[in-house]
Amino acid sequence: MTRLFIAIRPPQPALDHLAQATANLDPTSLKIVPDENLHITLVFLGQVPSGYIPELCKTLDQVSDTSGRQLKLQLSGAGHFRNDSLWIGVRECPNRWLTELTNEVNQAIENSPLDARNLRNHEPRHRKFKAHLTVARQRKGGDVDLSEISHALSVYQGEEWPANDFSLFSSELGAGRGG
Repeated sequence: MTRLFIAIRPPQPALDHLAQATANLDPTSLKIVPDENLHITLVFLGQVPSGYIPELCKTLDQVSDTSGRQLKLQLSGAGHFRNDSLWIGVRECPNRWLTELTNEVNQAIENSPLDARNLRNHEPRHRKFKAHLTVARQRKGGDVDLSEISHALSVYQGEEWPANDFSLFSSELGAGRGG
């Protein structure tokens, strides 16, 4: 089983710009997401049998081939989920492209031979999609007020970049520098 998700990775210049804005985050009180792990999740699949990966890649290639849209993204603003995760927002042009792409990816998976029932943890999004990039998480037992930090970062505006593709990523919980 492999833990999978579908995401867009911002280009290095966008991440470098963001690093300047978040340079004052305290790594002793927050788990800072390492640069190599920064991404904008479109669909989280969870644990997927490794044998399904080739078919999943074919399915995603079909979505990629038919989307043909030109999209520009910009990291913009900030917020937090509960008091656990600090995120930077994503502004898209044209509006709602990421939501449409996310819906297309979910639909393609559900209509593929994989079938959503075969992807153990895949559940189509029933809540509103909120494009974001998580930059830090509260450490266990931490008491950092993320609302203050997100308020300070709410004026952040990164550079626009073309985002014309997405990728299949794998991860291991607790592995790597981001833990």
